[in-house]
Parts: sequence; structure tokens; C-alpha cells
Amino acid sequence: MHLRHRDFGNLEGLPLTPARRVVGAARRARVFLGVVVCAAAPATAAAVPGATVFAGGAGEIGADFALTRFDSDLTDVRGDRYALRGGLRFSPRLQWEGEITRATVREDLIPGAEKRVTFALALVNLVVNFHPRKNVDPYLLAGIGLGQMKLEAIGLSSRETANAYQIAGGSRFFFGGHDRVAVRIEASLLANEGFDERYVHATLGAGLTFSVGK
Repeated sequence: MHLRHRDFGNLEGLPLTPARRVVGAARRARVFLGVVVCAAAPATAAAVPGATVFAGGAGEIGADFALTRFDSDLTDVRGDRYALRGGLRFSPRLQWEGEITRATVREDLIPGAEKRVTFALALVNLVVNFHPRKNVDPYLLAGIGLGQMKLEAIGLSSRETANAYQIAGGSRFFFGGHDRVAVRIEASLLANEGFDERYVHATLGAGLTFSVGK
């Protein structure tokens, strides 16, 4: 059975309280960033003195956590997004980046009944980097790929895979003795098509990124 999001009827129900959303998101963010910080140790230890972070041919890997405001046609409840990224700079300013991201939100309708919205995206981003001063690397990016959306409620579910898009802006703030590790702050708009509609989701995230190679 193919179930469109509007076939669920009025599922706005009883939203999660703000306190539960904030506490839950903060706890997940701490765990996620703690894992990433542990992964930073080998990359920092292997850094080469004098390496140029912004050189063409340098690679980048990273992960981040974001709070997500889903399209209001789906839900008014905020959710979480996790992303893994990897890219290669073919010049000091331009970079290709692959990204896999997943976001989910749960909303209590009535006791024992839950609505869940999940989307997973695989994107290829073109990143334009700017270098106003040492250790600060602001950027703009645009991406295109595929996205799968899944809707679940009251024992029913439906999913669809279609085109996905992204525009974003943010900055890397490098730290450490060799400037090989950076905090990455980013605001983005993610869009995906599904169920004969287009949905736009706003995210604000933070994570760690590591410069590798040159």
C-alpha cells in the first residue's frame, strides 16, 4: 500500500514538550561529538609540521550533528541530523565533497501512538572556500543527489526516493599545533522531493573536520 503524507490525516497531535526536545538533543550531541573528538587524536598526532591546510590536493573528512527544523507540511517538531563528509580540494579555493546525512523526528500523537519522519540523503557538494585570515576558513556550498523519505504513523508506513538538493554556508575554525583539525559550523537548507511534493528543511549544526594529505 502506498501511503501519502496527507493520507495520515491530522497527525499534529500532542507535540513533544520543549524541555524533552532540548534535553534529548543535547545528550545526543554530547555523545556524538565525544566520539568524533576521540577520532581526532590520531589525525592530530600524524600531522606534519608546516603542512598547508588550504593547498590544492588536500583531503578533508569530518562529521557533524545538527538541529533540524523539518518542513512545516510534515511536522512542527524539531529533529536531529547526523552527517559524514569527505572531500578533495582541487585548488586552494574549490573543493568537491561527498556527504551522507540522515535526519529523524518523532512526535507523540496520543499515548502509545507515534509519528516518525526520517530522511536520508546522499549528496555531492561543490564547495567554495574563502581565506580571510589564518585558521579561519569560511565557505559556501551547493549540492545535488538522492534522498529517501520515510513516513510512519499508527502502524502504517510509506517511503519514496527522489532528487535532493542542498545550499549551505559556514566556516571552519582550525586549532592545534599544526592546524589540521577544525570545528565546523554550518547553516543549511536541505530539500527533497517525495510523494508529489517538495520539502525544505533548515538545519544548524556543528562538528569536527580533519585535513588530510598535503
